[in-house]
Amino acid sequence: MSNVHFTNAARKDLREIFTYTTRTWGIAQARQYSEQLKQHTIAIGEFRAHSKPVLGSSADVHQSHCRKHIFIFERKGDTVLIIRILHEAMDVPRHLKLDS
Repeated sequence: MSNVHFTNAARKDLREIFTYTTRTWGIAQARQYSEQLKQHTIAIGEFRAHSKPVLGSSADVHQSHCRKHIFIFERKGDTVLIIRILHEAMDVPRHLKLDS
């Protein structure tokens, strides 16, 4: 398994996802969804998660869907950096400040 790290923005994304899910569907659902996101993070680190390159970014930046969210991450050797975790309705290039 790769070493998996999170940017501050990705950590903030996770907190906001948990808060929103708790307010909307309750704490039990928030915990369940958080566990699914955690398992997807592990799958990314083990290169088991389906991913594709993010258009307009470097070749090392990929995106991978987990339920309603998109993990944006960069692979560098045996390290994976989770850059953002965005809702699928969000404009990825805008949130990554990419030219599209």
